[in-house]
Amino acid sequence: MTFKFFLTPFYIPDNYSPEAIALAEGLEQLGHSVFSNIDYWFVPEENRYLFNKNENDDYDVGIYDYKYLYHSKKWTLNRIDASKVNILLDRNDWIIPEWNNKMVLRKFDFILADHLLENVKYPSNVLPWAIGYTKRIERYIDRFRNTHPPIEEIVYNFRVAHNLRGRLVKSFLDNDFHYPVKQRLTDSLKDKQTAVNKSKIDHIYWEQTAKRHNPEFYKLLDKSLLTLSFGGYLEVKPFFYQPYNLIQKLIRKPIFIISSLCQKFNIDNSKLLFVFQYDSFRMWETFYANTCPILLDMDYWKFKLPAKPIEGKHYIGIRNLTLKDFKKRLNSLNTNQIREIGINGSIWVKENYSPEAVANRLLKLINK
Repeated sequence: MTFKFFLTPFYIPDNYSPEAIALAEGLEQLGHSVFSNIDYWFVPEENRYLFNKNENDDYDVGIYDYKYLYHSKKWTLNRIDASKVNILLDRNDWIIPEWNNKMVLRKFDFILADHLLENVKYPSNVLPWAIGYTKRIERYIDRFRNTHPPIEEIVYNFRVAHNLRGRLVKSFLDNDFHYPVKQRLTDSLKDKQTAVNKSKIDHIYWEQTAKRHNPEFYKLLDKSLLTLSFGGYLEVKPFFYQPYNLIQKLIRKPIFIISSLCQKFNIDNSKLLFVFQYDSFRMWETFYANTCPILLDMDYWKFKLPAKPIEGKHYIGIRNLTLKDFKKRLNSLNTNQIREIGINGSIWVKENYSPEAVANRLLKLINK
């Protein structure tokens, strides 16, 4: 089959599209043809672009990135070829997805959407998807795998301060665990640009990933026993898409007041909240590494994924935001048990979210 990707043709502060990269890597690996509307994602080790620009409209499947659709919506929607299989990759980070639009829903056969919740009803063509990981992550984490004995700490290193992260990091620091909770910062690649031994390859990836690429961080993951890997934003129930109208604001107001009072007096308010934008690059990087990920309990928080890890087998999950039950469970585990969970998580993510795995998932969907 032939796949044409439609990606943002101009630079914006963050035009990194890992879902598209992983799919293209997997499809290419499985023998399918891939091209794009632009040259995108230069692979310095191979001296080529993964996506080559080709204006040809002779393809079987069109895959549209949500940032491309956002910046060209009216033009794109009028131009979509209904004779093709048309797919939207929608990882809109707020509670305002691109697919929440009747015209968009009609134009796409499949909308592969991130950040979905199990207790929310979605249109039939909106299906769960996730960031996953790319071959770049494989190469760099495998380079450091098993090269250092594990540091027996609960490590955190966050690039973006989501409100969930701020609240939970405080809870971790306020609790007494068998393993110390440590913030481990790495030198950013930007700080090393004057270094004699800087890597040209690393700089290329650093630019293409909107400054996310950091080999020192991947090394840290492989030698850390436990890593805080959660992300997202806490919002009071009930769930509505934004922008909230007046009635929705009135419905939410008393719950917001109760939730705020609970938090002020250190009373768990988890049942009054939901989490959006829970998927993150950090989550998949920690799953792929040997470290044991600490995440929100995906079943308890109703996260909807195409394949879901098992809490206690592939990661250690948080339910209560005050960490009362979590602390007891974590402190009952010895180092070998924690290390085993980390290794199980790494095996699981390779089976379910490698480039080849996500490409096969897409092909099964198309060929139903």
